[in-house]
Amino acid sequence: VEIRSPPIFSANYSPVFTVTMFTVSTSVAAFNVCRSDVASSAQPWVENIYLNWLALDPNVKLPPTQLMGTTGKVFGPSIGSVAQVNIPFPDGYGVYEASVIITAQARSGRPFAASASLVTTDGFVINVVSLGDQDAHDWDGDDVTVSWYAFQRQTIQAPVTAGKPAVEVIDGPLVSEIRQHYRQNYAITTRLYKEGTASLQHVERDYDIGVLDAGRELVTRFRTDIQTSSCFTDDNGLEMVNRTYDPRKQEAIAGNYYPMVKAAEIRDPAERFKLLLMSDRSHGFGCLGGGEFEIMLQRRCVADDNCGLSEPLNEMIPIQPRLWLVLQKPDVATDLRNELSLLLQYPIHLVREENPIRAHTFSLLQKPFPTGVHLLSLKVRNTSAASSLPALPATFVMRLQNLYELGEEPSPSTSEVSLNGTFTEGMCPLVKDEMNLTANRLKSTVKRLHWKTAQANHSSVSRNDEEIEEATKAGGELKGVINLGPRQIRTFLVT
Repeated sequence: VEIRSPPIFSANYSPVFTVTMFTVSTSVAAFNVCRSDVASSAQPWVENIYLNWLALDPNVKLPPTQLMGTTGKVFGPSIGSVAQVNIPFPDGYGVYEASVIITAQARSGRPFAASASLVTTDGFVINVVSLGDQDAHDWDGDDVTVSWYAFQRQTIQAPVTAGKPAVEVIDGPLVSEIRQHYRQNYAITTRLYKEGTASLQHVERDYDIGVLDAGRELVTRFRTDIQTSSCFTDDNGLEMVNRTYDPRKQEAIAGNYYPMVKAAEIRDPAERFKLLLMSDRSHGFGCLGGGEFEIMLQRRCVADDNCGLSEPLNEMIPIQPRLWLVLQKPDVATDLRNELSLLLQYPIHLVREENPIRAHTFSLLQKPFPTGVHLLSLKVRNTSAASSLPALPATFVMRLQNLYELGEEPSPSTSEVSLNGTFTEGMCPLVKDEMNLTANRLKSTVKRLHWKTAQANHSSVSRNDEEIEEATKAGGELKGVINLGPRQIRTFLVT
């Protein structure tokens, strides 16, 4: 049993009450309720209060995540002192920081307060304190029994509508489309392209989300038969990090959420295939174990969650997120993840020109970049932000990125690029200097910190910074072949 607080007496004060059970039978339970913050004479008790109660049958077998029991006789502590009882959980319970409900029972009817603390996977501690005036002569022999119920907190989940959605199927020569309309502000469009191009071998899902119901979080959940407890999400949109499902967390779902910037994947333990998930924007990714995962699409909270924002996340803007799903063999899936995630994050936009001129075709490249190299940026140098750099006419900032992680490169040639052989003749940029990532300092002037690592000799890395820089130097200028380490981004000033 617990107290549901009464209305506030004043703007800055609310009374505190304690409930103690003194008798229970098959037909009735009786409780004493007392005011515990001040003496009754100092502040009259004039408001109604409410009790929330839970009755459990001790003879009924509970699920593995639920436990209940009672303590033995706890000798009633004197005023100002606390009696403590350690309650161990049985072996194999395995719920991390379980929620615990406890109730104090005193045969004498005296008021007692009981609370739980130090809840771990091994057990918890019950604290019992007496309330009210106690006389020493009638205090001896009084005892308290504490009933407790431990359980794993469950997240309340429900579909967006109780009935089936309205479904419309459109089967065309190039694409098949399924439109599902659940109710106002909730719709999904699924597309499957019939073109044989590898970049179109994915399932596309568009979500049409309006203003959510207040106090709701909208997720889309996927269930597969891939028996694994691990998922992978991209850290800062770069390295894929293993995320292992931990069912012992107090929040079994929220505790297994991780950031997904643009891609996530589930890997078959037998290494037969990978299931890739790519998004056009950042999402929260829930790894739920057993090949199950979910994506947080939108939230509308009515209260602050006390996680740093200091205001309710009351989002009321309609959004249209897009997800792509791909099931492929591991050697093919890596290249597809790199290619499709970039296409989804940076889509091609068609622009209609009011006064069209004679059409012509032009390209800076005479051949594509290697599969592992991405031209991250090529823009005019901002001289105002880099005034300490040498003045160069028509200077551009060029950034090249290696899309492969350590161990993913099919061959070293997939992470090196020859500028002379890639750019169109007469348009090849001439590299003058290598810069730091933000392009505001020469790399030669940057003094990096040297960290001690567990592995002193990183022999698995193809080249270190000095070797890469030496390999790209020719005739006193940086030109020719540029080499990139795993996931490395290099920045150059070019003319």
